[in-house]
Amino acid sequence: MTVCRVHVHTQRRVCRTMPIVRLRIGVLSELYHFWMSPIMRRRGKIEADTLPALPPEDSAAEMLEAFRLRWALRAANADGSGRALRQTIIGLLSPRFYLIGLWNLIDAVANFSQPLIIAALVRAMRLGTFDDLAWLYGLAILLSFAALAAAVSIQQVLWGGARVGMRARIALSAAVYAKTLQLGNAALLQTSAASATNLVAVDVNRLEMSFTFFHLLWYAPLCVFILGVMLYLLVDVATFPGLAFLVVIFYMQRYEIAGFG
Repeated sequence: MTVCRVHVHTQRRVCRTMPIVRLRIGVLSELYHFWMSPIMRRRGKIEADTLPALPPEDSAAEMLEAFRLRWALRAANADGSGRALRQTIIGLLSPRFYLIGLWNLIDAVANFSQPLIIAALVRAMRLGTFDDLAWLYGLAILLSFAALAAAVSIQQVLWGGARVGMRARIALSAAVYAKTLQLGNAALLQTSAASATNLVAVDVNRLEMSFTFFHLLWYAPLCVFILGVMLYLLVDVATFPGLAFLVVIFYMQRYEIAGFG
């Protein structure tokens, strides 16, 4: 990578070749964001040429090439409904896209196990049954691990969803840009600059948000179902008014958002 700067006083242009340092994100770095430590140590001295480059799988060139290969396999089946494009993007984002669903399941298990563990501990303290201290200590340790797993899993859901959405945005923006450069004179007369800008600025942004929060479509109903089962086992039919309230709140938010949109 060649970096050029112009001296303020002499107005001389000085260029130097710098090696491309790729950003490496391993498994532990994914969990605890260790990859940010070298950047944070600079303490305000961050410049564009000192930042590490994106991993190859996140760069626009790599994403565009992978998108072209996958789209070539599905272009013949495209019917204008967008299904072929969605399948192409999901295949492009795999397996990370499916791992977010796995983290959602871990988050559900960790969150809904904590009330059960706390209930067992409170029950033992209330009854004064401390005969099996090993079991109680095990529950306390399990509660700590459940809280840690819940924190890590929700962080991975948000971080992984944002990265997947951004990768979808990069691939589609690069595809639109490459296609725009290949348009002929006849196509340019039928396509305005505003429509191309709207495609990248609005439509691609909506697709980014949809891939970022896609797993909430099944994760939110799953949480409501598990919560309903747990409440029914505890309070019986008194659960249904509470669930009905959640449904009413959902539709109120939906119509309110639709009104703003």
